Amino acid sequence: MKLDSTILTNYLDNKATLEEQKQVLAYLSTEEGQHDMALHLDQDIEAFTDRMAETWLDHDVPTKRMKRRFLNRISPVRSWKVALRVAATVIPFLLLSSALFFLSDRLGVFAPPDYVSLTVPCGEQIHLVLQDGTLVHMNSSSRIRYPKKMGLFAREIELSGEAYFTVAKDKERPFVIDLNGVKVRVTGTEFNVKAYPDESYVQVMLYKGSLLLENQTDRTYPLRPGECADYDRTHGECHISRAVDAASIIGWQSRSLNFYRTPFRDILKTLERQYDVTFRLTAPELLDVRFTLSTSKVQVADILQDLEMVSSIHFTAADDSGKAFVVSPKQK
Repeated sequence: MKLDSTILTNYLDNKATLEEQKQVLAYLSTEEGQHDMALHLDQDIEAFTDRMAETWLDHDVPTKRMKRRFLNRISPVRSWKVALRVAATVIPFLLLSSALFFLSDRLGVFAPPDYVSLTVPCGEQIHLVLQDGTLVHMNSSSRIRYPKKMGLFAREIELSGEAYFTVAKDKERPFVIDLNGVKVRVTGTEFNVKAYPDESYVQVMLYKGSLLLENQTDRTYPLRPGECADYDRTHGECHISRAVDAASIIGWQSRSLNFYRTPFRDILKTLERQYDVTFRLTAPELLDVRFTLSTSKVQVADILQDLEMVSSIHFTAADDSGKAFVVSPKQK
């Protein structure tokens, strides 16, 4: 395998295309590539003259003494290169490591990652494809923070809210989701995560592959397909069980709602996120009443009507916006 010297030059000058970058990294994994890289660096060092060093200054050197001091600061680069070459004859790995770190400095591989934050507003959903090919379907009122380029040894993101992940397989780089004190660690799998900041429970439902839920004390909870973990962030307790109706957990992706003996306070929170509406209760004791409801209706007014049919609760529009409602017990 022989690499075009132009491609290597472009790589070092940070002008290589993505395909050229892949070619260089593959070439550097071979003994021939490491040798050629060393020769290339040797040529650069030999070509570096005092005259070239002077061009680095953006102003004239006022005295000969200062000029000599500046050039002496530059010259150790040559002696460093010689020392590296000697060490490389004894420990070849040093040469490869130094070359890779030299290249990574040009490409920013080991530089601090550049993060992107994305917030999904109430009433909306977003599909997202990460740099490694991982697919993320984000629910309403959710926030994700992820690097533009995934790390060499791990793929780490942050999530606040709910999302369904289809993680690209990569056994060498685990995919880690920080849920503010709780972490999900996988290498390639499908699962749903619900971790809203205003709720004490984190829920993780695994559909395919394997998964580890990890708390702040590094205790791990492995999940198998079909299992659901409910982690109490307040008390640090985790309960794992087989999901009775796994499909209902991700019903939000198709805008359907499924509640089974769910406290009314949680139903209202879900409706506020999914439909960007607000509720004002005249009887706070209603919040602890539990309801069972399954609906795929699109309009929030139709869903509220279904709730009225299975409960003793009445909803009244607070204004003409269709976004605010008053909740009160039905009059007997």
